[in-house]
Amino acid sequence: MKLVRSIDFHSDDVGCFCHEAVARALAREFDEVQFGDRDLSHEKYRRAADFDESLAQSAWREFLRNGPTYEFSLPSGVSGRFARYRVEFDVPDSTPSEHVDQVRSFLTSLNLGAVRDDDSGEDPLR
Repeated sequence: MKLVRSIDFHSDDVGCFCHEAVARALAREFDEVQFGDRDLSHEKYRRAADFDESLAQSAWREFLRNGPTYEFSLPSGVSGRFARYRVEFDVPDSTPSEHVDQVRSFLTSLNLGAVRDDDSGEDPLR
């Protein structure tokens, strides 16, 4: 079964998942989570570039839109991926119901951060 939380990037709303925040949240929720060491979206682009220019352009546009995609796995056999607009878990049918409930709870806990108005004139990134 696939369990997913996603953001509709086709809407006029603003927001996305920060891959670093999702990784921290996964590590807090699932003690033994293991992360992959490569960006799957960039890898897809590189493979397409080796094959065909038009495929490479399409893969590059997708990479720019969706950002990096990272894999993770849990000792229970659950695995998944996360990117700018999507966090998904692949849950084997044999997964105990308490683990499925934990995954569902985690997905519903992913919310956009608070939006703050600042009229101080200061650059918030400094």
